[in-house]
Amino acid sequence: AEYMGYNVCTDQWTILNTMTKARSAVSAVNFADRLWVFGGYNGADFLRDAECLDVSKCDPTWQQSGFMRRPKSGHATLIAPLSSVIRTKSLTIIDTNDVSMQQYANMADIDEFS
Repeated sequence: AEYMGYNVCTDQWTILNTMTKARSAVSAVNFADRLWVFGGYNGADFLRDAECLDVSKCDPTWQQSGFMRRPKSGHATLIAPLSSVIRTKSLTIIDTNDVSMQQYANMADIDEFS
C-alpha cells in the first residue's frame, strides 16, 4: 500500500516511505514533529513495537522506536502531561481491549514514550 503525505519542503503531496512492518489496527499520534504508530496486527501476530516518522525532514523514513510491554491491537494513544509543574509531555498508550476501568485508574497498563 502507498501512503501520501504533504511535503512542506517541496509544497507537494508525495508518496511516503513504507513502514518497517505491515500492520493494521494500530494507534497513531503526531508528537514532537513525529508521526508515531504503535502496535497493531500483521495478519499473524499482534505487535508490541512502535515506529515513528520524523515529519520535519524533507525525506522522512520510518524508524523502529521501542517496544510496549505487551502486544496491542485496536488500542488508543494519547498525549498527556507528565507533570503540571515541569510541563513536559509523553505519549501514553492505553489498551482498550483488555484493561478494565479499575486498571485505568491504577495506571496498570500504560506505556510511555518520550
